[in-house]
Amino acid sequence: MSDVPPPESPRRSRAPRPVAGPLAEPAGAATDAADRAGDDAARPLGAPNPGLVGARPVPALPTADPGRGRVLVDGTTLADAMPAIVWLADATGRTTYLNARWADYTGEPSTTTLAAGDGGARFVHPDDRDLIAARWAEHLPGGSRAGQKFTFEYRLRRHDGRHCWHLGRVLPEHDAAGTLVGWIGTASDIDAQKTTAIELAEREALFAGVLAAVDAFVYVKDRDGRYLVCNDALAAFFGAPREQILGRAFDLAYHPPEVAAAIAANDGQVMEGGRTVRVEETTVVRHPDGTEERRTFLSVKSPFRDASGAVVGVVGVTTDVEPQARLARGMAAANEALQEQQVELEAQAAELEMTNEQLQEQSTELEVTNQTLQEQQVELATANLTLQAQADALAAQADALRAANAELAQTSERLALATTASALGVFDWDLATNALRWDARTRAVFGLAPDAPVDIDVFYARLHPDDRDRLAAIVATALDPAKAVRDGDGPWIGRYDATYRTVWPDDAAAEPGAVAPGAVRHVHATGHVWFETDAAGRPARAQRFTGTVRDVTAEQAAADALRRSEARLRRLVESDIVGVLFWDVDGRVLDANAACLALLGVTREDLVSGRVDWRAMTPPEWAEADARGVAQLLARGTMDPFEKEFRRPDGTRVPVLLTAATFPEEPGRGVTLVLDLSARKAAERALHAARARTERLQAATAALSRAATPEDVARVATAQIVAALGAQGVVGASLAVLEPDGATLRLLAASEHPDGIQAAWSTFPLATDAPIAVATRTGRMVEAWGAGSGAGAIYPRWAHMRPVFDAIGLRAFVTLPLLRPDDAGGTAAASAGARVATGAGDVLPPVPGSPAFGAMAVLFGPGADAAGLDEAARAMLDALAQLTAQALARAELLAAARHARAEAERERERAAEANRAKSEFLASMSHELRTPLNAIAGHVQLLEMELHGPVTDPQRAALARVERAQRHLLGLINDVLNYAKLEAGKVEYDVREVRVADVVADVLPMVEPLVVAKGLRLTAGPPDGLPGGPPAESTGTRASDALVWADREKLTQVLLNLLSNAVKFTPAGGEIALAVGADGGAVTLAVRDTGIGIPTERLADIFEPFVQVRARPAGPAAASTTAATPAFVDRGLTNKQDGTGLGLAISRDLARGMGAELTVESTEGVGSTFTLRLRRAVTPDGAPTDRRTGEERRDDEERRSGDDRRSDEPA
Repeated sequence: MSDVPPPESPRRSRAPRPVAGPLAEPAGAATDAADRAGDDAARPLGAPNPGLVGARPVPALPTADPGRGRVLVDGTTLADAMPAIVWLADATGRTTYLNARWADYTGEPSTTTLAAGDGGARFVHPDDRDLIAARWAEHLPGGSRAGQKFTFEYRLRRHDGRHCWHLGRVLPEHDAAGTLVGWIGTASDIDAQKTTAIELAEREALFAGVLAAVDAFVYVKDRDGRYLVCNDALAAFFGAPREQILGRAFDLAYHPPEVAAAIAANDGQVMEGGRTVRVEETTVVRHPDGTEERRTFLSVKSPFRDASGAVVGVVGVTTDVEPQARLARGMAAANEALQEQQVELEAQAAELEMTNEQLQEQSTELEVTNQTLQEQQVELATANLTLQAQADALAAQADALRAANAELAQTSERLALATTASALGVFDWDLATNALRWDARTRAVFGLAPDAPVDIDVFYARLHPDDRDRLAAIVATALDPAKAVRDGDGPWIGRYDATYRTVWPDDAAAEPGAVAPGAVRHVHATGHVWFETDAAGRPARAQRFTGTVRDVTAEQAAADALRRSEARLRRLVESDIVGVLFWDVDGRVLDANAACLALLGVTREDLVSGRVDWRAMTPPEWAEADARGVAQLLARGTMDPFEKEFRRPDGTRVPVLLTAATFPEEPGRGVTLVLDLSARKAAERALHAARARTERLQAATAALSRAATPEDVARVATAQIVAALGAQGVVGASLAVLEPDGATLRLLAASEHPDGIQAAWSTFPLATDAPIAVATRTGRMVEAWGAGSGAGAIYPRWAHMRPVFDAIGLRAFVTLPLLRPDDAGGTAAASAGARVATGAGDVLPPVPGSPAFGAMAVLFGPGADAAGLDEAARAMLDALAQLTAQALARAELLAAARHARAEAERERERAAEANRAKSEFLASMSHELRTPLNAIAGHVQLLEMELHGPVTDPQRAALARVERAQRHLLGLINDVLNYAKLEAGKVEYDVREVRVADVVADVLPMVEPLVVAKGLRLTAGPPDGLPGGPPAESTGTRASDALVWADREKLTQVLLNLLSNAVKFTPAGGEIALAVGADGGAVTLAVRDTGIGIPTERLADIFEPFVQVRARPAGPAAASTTAATPAFVDRGLTNKQDGTGLGLAISRDLARGMGAELTVESTEGVGSTFTLRLRRAVTPDGAPTDRRTGEERRDDEERRSGDDRRSDEPA
């Protein structure tokens, strides 16, 4: 072959190709056409047109060596074999080279693109051109980032007209002097990664929208009970953000231990059994106002499976069914129906599980088919690239050979820059010598240092064990001459395209910021095998294997995340926890799960045949609500939940709750969650029927609660009975109670009776045969009903009562005993006893110890039903009788309480008078004692000042003893007086905002002389810094800077008492620590010492007045200690330690007066810790708090409640 290229050489026509990759030149950067005349170079966005000055020759291409029958491959051939677009430009941005990938991708030869002079602008998406222009303007000479590397993402039009996302990487090229001489760049196709990320975000948004639209609690937990998914409704119930719930076993943090254990057991049943379970779960609900309530929830839980079908957790939906549960507890008949539904649901779940397995098998087959198609597409694209490279190589072999040696170094450098810009590694395997060469990036992909030796054994050693055999087969196929291909007259090549995993060993040398050793990375590799030919021109033996590798771990992770998201959504649909319906706006039901089909009363065959139409199944009165929902969906993609009804094919209706969302890519289609409301609606109807009875009883209760005396109760009760049962023919009612003698009944009220009845029967013997006396005597209900013959039918039994019966036109009566309430405040049913029928024999005998204290008679006139009262009327009568009995008992208690209050008030006044006398005595005595003590102190000071003459050392020592005794006695008197003030409630508190650091700074200097004198060590600081923390004067911590509610003077006194006690009871050489910390809404001051400690059983006594701790006696004295003398605790004023034993009692009472809390923890022989908890005046986030203590708030609420009660009491 001649060294001179033919005139029409295609390679000559392509060089130089000055375009900045697939970067469009903006219209604003266009120059005069004359400036571009004859220039076949296009410019990057915003770059000037420098003409052909500075254009560099094109790197050499593969050249055939006829003498040896093999092909030499240089950097340009490798660039053409790369899957990314590679381009070169000079310092001004004019392109000088494009690899073959440009023509393969755009469908337009690079010579045509360059000759057009627009920089490929028509291939760049219009929305991305301004971005590219701005980036180039920053980095070209004169820009703010001139000569620096940069990247950008944009969309480039493919030969089929579709715009695909690309990542552009641009690196500057400098000469030895550091001058910018050109640019090298790549454009890598990231469309799959970008599309995957967008789809993942959309599916996550859809999943989140579905979860947010459901009022019930939807969640997914793993086997350890940690929440993987939870919707907003569950987060609101827990009162915590979802970020705090996810990843934690939050049931343990929120529920009581026994509830959390029951929930965990139910979850374990689902995971171990592998089937759906419906279970009622009861827990304690904490309301924002601090109250708690036990509520019942219905949870439907199904196993959560991974891709292999293994159960890895539980998915559930929990609904608040407390109203239904409360009603159901009173409706025993409903239990059987619920059990039948449970059996049916379990059968449906089993059927669904079988269907899920079939769908999973179909999904697996579909994934295998898709993978095969993708591999075939990749192979086809690789073949096109290879054929194009071979055609170009053959066309320029002669000319490239002369330029190869001169450009080899420059080409290698450019190739390195290109691979760096595109994040590609390059490998070259000389099959003749078995020498394998990797660049630094390829080594990095395999976890090797840049200078680490490599060979084919290293390559296979770094492969994941599960991928080695598969990759060996792919390599063998590429090396097989029988499978070699060629493009026209180009060289024979073998195609290589594989994705595999590498495993980094523990000693892997990673680049800065790379993954940790031992990690698994995903790699995509492409390349060509070059063959020598035999005499017939057929491929004979593989000579060289070249290609590139790229780390695709991030893309693989994105794809995995998308699959997991789809699996979660699919699991929700297939679980049949709620009905799921897929639809379009025209009314067609496109798909639905088994739960939804059963709810609508249709079959899968009806759905497939197209006979299910959600519009046709909607009754006319719900059409307007449907229209509003569809309008919301089309406007914003989601719909507010609303209730409606569906009409089933059999004509029945089912009430449902709907919420829906449209698909972002198909606004006219969407998914709806359908929740069956049949049980709730039935409960509402029953509740409505019961509400009327309840309202009547509530009215009676309210009226009875306002009755203050037994007479008032009787009048209200008889009037309420007549009003409530007037429709049943009631014409009157009366009520009588036993007198204190237990043998006489007193008639309190006779509603609707003739004049004179109450006066005639104001009192009567219990032994009489009157029905009201019989009911009281026996504790049983007495009734008589005239059967057809009118009132005469009941006279044989109660002949002596005939005048009364005739006076009111009596046809029947019911008399109920009034039973005394039990200890819980309830009463037995009044109708629980035997009934006396018309014409019965003798009078019922008395029942010994009858619980009745009276009776209530209800009289029926001509309108009464001869068959008697129905069950509802009897229940109403029983309830009114019980309410009346309770009201009478309450009236008696009120009378007793009024008497007790009056007596208590008299006792309180006597105690207050005694307390005043005691306080006056203590004040007087303290004044009388302190006056001479102060005089003693003054005289001692005068003597020490030698005003009466010189003082010898023994005399000075004696004066010091007198002064110490004076101070000790004065302290005792002050303690007693202070405690007397506290006990009398005469201490006033000035509670306001106080900075803890200021109080600590005041107290520490006061105790420092005591600490030094006794040889102790005092430290102060945050809790985690003690002991051995900062010096005593260093208190600048966040907690100590906090503001608390306190009386500063009282707080100083309490802290000084605690530190003084610590000094007093800590032996020489010991340590005392003052720790300032934060605990939620409080600031804590903890005083720790290494003193003698306090036994656990005596901790409660330490805050009692006149109590001190002393060391346990040693020797024989220890044996004399008895249970009657508490160990370590002395009472009285004759203790070994100084003081009265009032310091801690005073400190505790002062703390309580400020709304604080003082506690102690101690270990005998180790030391004690006294902790003072103070309320924050300002929360850590700056919000103010209530100054009042909890007791003050309760007092205010009780005062307001008392005012309300007094306003409701009758005058």
